[in-house]
This record gives sequence, structure tokens and C-alpha cells, in this order.
Amino acid sequence: MLAIGLTLALSIGIIDVCVALLNKPHGFETLAAVPPSILATAAVLLPIYGALWVVLRAVGARAHLRAESLPPALAVALGTASTLTVLIGLHTMPLKPQTVFRAGMVLAQSVIMGAGAYSIDVAIRRRDGGRDWHRPIVVGLPIVLLELLLYEWVQVYFIDRFFSVPSALAIAALVIAAGATMASVRTTRARWSTTWVLATLALLLATGPVVAAIGARRGDTVHARGRGLKRDVHSLPLAVQFLRECVVLILGPRKPDLANRQPLFIGPKIPGLSET
Repeated sequence: MLAIGLTLALSIGIIDVCVALLNKPHGFETLAAVPPSILATAAVLLPIYGALWVVLRAVGARAHLRAESLPPALAVALGTASTLTVLIGLHTMPLKPQTVFRAGMVLAQSVIMGAGAYSIDVAIRRRDGGRDWHRPIVVGLPIVLLELLLYEWVQVYFIDRFFSVPSALAIAALVIAAGATMASVRTTRARWSTTWVLATLALLLATGPVVAAIGARRGDTVHARGRGLKRDVHSLPLAVQFLRECVVLILGPRKPDLANRQPLFIGPKIPGLSET
């Protein structure tokens, strides 16, 4: 249940950022601004999934439903609702009768998708007794979506032209990376725990921006000190400038401004994140 919840939370967080990038918002020119938005959405969605699971398990016990098939069904239903909400911008619409009608349609489609996922899971378990048949999806989906997000970020902020040689190379790289991801997931099925892989992915998303920020500050500090040195003038400043330009190229010349983005979930402000 925890692995499916982590997959759902990370996937919806990535989809949320993917939809936000469609408008080419200011503040996402650097990759360091992407993981906090993903984790903010995931941190809100995971407890919601847990609370709904508790309610659904109690209802399923009274309705004599198969308990092992309920987590994927709930994940599909909640994922469908969240994705449709982001795509149509339901969370930004004013409270009007039209909005309520759209929300009802989203809810109905989500319930239908969840019921279909429950039926498929029950049928597969009855046919071959496969307890781990959805592991490639649970592990591979957030990783493939993250690769898709990286491809979209490169397209939006660097290439900005679909019919071009760089765009074709980026598409080829995406296809190869997605294929390699799914192949590695199938190969390492017996060696790596599903929860461990997803927790490691979340940890990398959390620590990546911190490491990048520390590297940027150290680069700026060394560059400031290097301007006061008079010995080895021809080697040290040039090397420091090269390192600084690499950091600027990776992280961008400006600090991320998340104010112009409208994510699906708006969580509490983290001290020091918006101010710095």
C-alpha cells in the first residue's frame, strides 16, 4: 500500500509540474526549482491517499471486496481525478454551477477508472495468482514521468522548436531512457524493494536542490576570493571563472521565483525558501 501511495504522490507531483511548464513560467529556468514543487504536491497527496485508504478498506470489508485489489484501484481513481483537475484547471476556477458540474464529471470518470482498475486486478489475481504483476508500473511510472519532465523542460527552455535536429535528438534520448528504465525495473525485480526504490527517488529529489545550492554558493565565494589574489593570475581566476560559469549554466543566473506558478496543491511556506 505504501509503495502504491508513493508512486501516486510522486507521479501527480511530476504531472503537476509538467502542466505548469506548458505556460513557460518564470522561475523554472533552473532544474533546482522543479523538485520542491514535486515534493510539495506529493507531501499533500500522500496523506490524502492514506486517509481515503482507511475509509475504503472499512467500506470494502462490509461490501466483501478483495482488500489486496483496493490500493491500486484507489490510486487509479485519485490519480485520474488529480490529473483531470490539473489539465482543465479546475482548482483555479471560481465556485460556480459550471465548476460544480465539471467537478462532478471528473469525479464520475475517476470512479469509473478506479472500478475498472479493481476489476482488472481481481481478474489477474484469479487467473495466475500474480501478487506482483503491477510492480513494473509502480516502480517505473514515476521514473519515466521524471524523464518526460526533463525532456519537456529542455524543450521549453532550450530548444523551443519541435521540428528541429535538437528536438529529434531529445525525443530519441527520451525513448531510449524510458525503454532502459522499464527494462531495468523488470531485471531488478527480485533484488530491489519497490518501497526502497521509490523512497530513494524521493530522497534524491529532496537533496538535489540543496546540493546544487551549496555548490553555487561555494562557487561564488571562491570566485570572490579569487579576484583579490595576485599570484598565479593566469591560472586561478580563469579556472574559478570557468567553474562559476558552469554553475551558472546549470542553475541559471537568477534565483527561482515560484510566485508565478499555480500548482495543484499549495502547501505551507518553508522558511527561507521563498525569501532566498
